Amino acid sequence: MRSFAAKNIFFLAVGLLYFLTRLYGLRVFPIFSDESIYIHLSEKIAADPLHFLFFRMEGKNPLFYWLNALTLNIFANPLVAGRTVSVLAGFASLIGVYRIGKKLYSEKHGFVAALTYLVCPYALFFDRLALVDSLFCACGVWMVFIVLRIAEAI
Repeated sequence: MRSFAAKNIFFLAVGLLYFLTRLYGLRVFPIFSDESIYIHLSEKIAADPLHFLFFRMEGKNPLFYWLNALTLNIFANPLVAGRTVSVLAGFASLIGVYRIGKKLYSEKHGFVAALTYLVCPYALFFDRLALVDSLFCACGVWMVFIVLRIAEAI
């Protein structure tokens, strides 16, 4: 039972540290040009969802725009709404990296992998910007996990 409690405390601490590092000073960075384009498209989707249900812009898939359109109703500031999508996608990446480390090696290695992702400069930067990159990273991480599960089943 003690290890179960210690594991839960670790998960809570890593999650709290993740959200502290990503949400603290979320509006410190000035708006990036791509962020403004993505937020503008998300505002168009939020205004007329059926018209923009099936579209492709600049070769990018619309999942980020759709998720961002959902968060525009929650936050008053569109920039914070867009960046929140990236923060949540980065959290999904953190969980996925832990699961991959646990599956390939052990739970201890999963913890180390999660801590490594937590301080990775790429993740620290892109998980705080309203860009497609963090969602793309999350999808890639979970795709690797699913491929590992399929390879294990074969």
